[in-house]
Amino acid sequence: MQLNVPIDIADAVQTALNEAGHNASARPMPRDFDQRLPYTLVEPLPGGGRTDVVLDRFAVRCYTYADTPAEAVAESSAVMAAIVATQGATLGGKPCYRVTPSALPYDAHDPQHPDVARACFTAHMYVRANTIDQ
Repeated sequence: MQLNVPIDIADAVQTALNEAGHNASARPMPRDFDQRLPYTLVEPLPGGGRTDVVLDRFAVRCYTYADTPAEAVAESSAVMAAIVATQGATLGGKPCYRVTPSALPYDAHDPQHPDVARACFTAHMYVRANTIDQ
């Protein structure tokens, strides 16, 4: 029997970002992230779902940290462009059909790290499900 299961979207996106030259990871956030800025944390959000038998829709938020708010927004914009560029390519070994940013990068203060500037954006990503044998 074959099953369609979602890819690990956080891992797939952080891999794509690192391959594009950005410093990114999924959770857990490295303790020393502020020593290697700019840094982007990739976080899947609730609200995705299966749109048909083999297509999954993911909501992803990316938090980008940098030395200044302007640098955080600039790097966040570059990260968003790299994620949009996965449309028509593969992500996590599966075709990525569409990427739609739903919130553009904006300054987003992090109360847990008040001395490091942060920007974030949200995107929806449509990726083919992974078929496995069960």
